Amino acid sequence: MRYLQRKTRSGQTTAEYAIIVALVAVCSIAVIMIFGDQIRALIGAESQQLGGNQNAQVQVIDPTAAQTGHKIGNF
Repeated sequence: MRYLQRKTRSGQTTAEYAIIVALVAVCSIAVIMIFGDQIRALIGAESQQLGGNQNAQVQVIDPTAAQTGHKIGNF
């Protein structure tokens, strides 16, 4: 009888876990596509500074810089 009671309890199924994993993957891909260049620039500058280059700076360029000619700034 205890086996039947334990069996009737509901929990997350494999399909629900698959949906959660798919949503996380889609969101991760979207974030990487939007912020990929900035993340790459930050990591590159940090690795250069760790390597001893104290003059390494991160330059983040505005995606519309071709139209406006303005940069966001140096970090």
